[in-house]
Amino acid sequence: MIMEKTAYITGILCIAVFIMGLFYQLGGFEKTERIIRFVTAVCIVSMLFNSIRDFELTPFIQGIQNETEQYNFEDSFYSSVISETQAELEDIIKKRLSEKNISYNSVEVHILEQNGNLTAGEIIVSCDKKYADTVYGCISDIATENTKINIGD
Repeated sequence: MIMEKTAYITGILCIAVFIMGLFYQLGGFEKTERIIRFVTAVCIVSMLFNSIRDFELTPFIQGIQNETEQYNFEDSFYSSVISETQAELEDIIKKRLSEKNISYNSVEVHILEQNGNLTAGEIIVSCDKKYADTVYGCISDIATENTKINIGD
């Protein structure tokens, strides 16, 4: 974009100088030579100012500002903390189930964030229903009263 605007301004300047040369060479304007030069110079300067006014000299600064406005660091931080907490809780539950020799298909933990506090919103353990009491004992310290616990297939 910067190169396009620079080429545009350069083109306008070249065309304006060419037109000034044509006016100067077409007629024998010895007496009005200064007026033609002055009027042409004013036209060239006004075209350049119009082109430069449209040309934003700070596209890099605006690009950086737009990226920081679009990329919210706080949301990114919370989402990374939530995903890390979720992965850590899943690993803890898997480790506890392995210690109790309980086979399972999958373990999923869904984390809720409310007012800056992270809680386990739902814990899903896919295993045989006969191990439900043992699994519940393994995850009871992780779960709160509002945590949904799904044990079984």
